[in-house]
Amino acid sequence: MFLYLRCMKKLLIIFLFSTSLTSCNGGGFSQKWKNDFKNQCVKNAKVNLSTRDAIEYCNCALGLVIGEFGSESAANKKMLNMSMNDMRELMEPCRS
Repeated sequence: MFLYLRCMKKLLIIFLFSTSLTSCNGGGFSQKWKNDFKNQCVKNAKVNLSTRDAIEYCNCALGLVIGEFGSESAANKKMLNMSMNDMRELMEPCRS
């Protein structure tokens, strides 16, 4: 599980960096950002989960990110600097 989270964090960093280059959204989350987040998340989560479970997990994760950070720019900035423990704690409610 630790290796999975480490891999997820690396891919999330790449995703956040790429979306920050294309996003000028000052507040909130664009549909493109949300779709990109979910698609990348599902792709990575399917390594350890069924497709159905990966989709469910990633929908939950997106909701947590939106609730925690409130905007693309805040999410991009803060998630890039999160430790593995911080990321694990943020996503913990989605593991049930």
